[in-house]
Amino acid sequence: MTPSGTLVVVRWRKKDQHSASETPEQTLARLQSTGQSGRPERPATPPPVPARFPTVRLREGYEMAQVDAFLDTIETATPQQVRDKQFSTVRLREGYDMDAVDAALDEWEKRLGSIPED
Repeated sequence: MTPSGTLVVVRWRKKDQHSASETPEQTLARLQSTGQSGRPERPATPPPVPARFPTVRLREGYEMAQVDAFLDTIETATPQQVRDKQFSTVRLREGYDMDAVDAALDEWEKRLGSIPED
């Protein structure tokens, strides 16, 4: 913790390793002096979230409410959370086409993966 009580977490990357004896406060000061905050910036325009997926009936599809709830929070998700997300399936009620949802989530995972994680 810094003297102000703020917890500083520094993730070491090969390109940022200056000295093993450098304290987190020194690393933060060095990054700030070079105009870096130590945190990656999110893209100014996130990938678009589909307003609606094709629906299916009488064949397996994803529970629409679960997919919609996850899409409401996807902009703050990590690539791992997107990759690991699972939805309940429905068969006799209307659900989202599984292939369309999976393709959209794969695209989100790729785009989020191009952003270094905190």
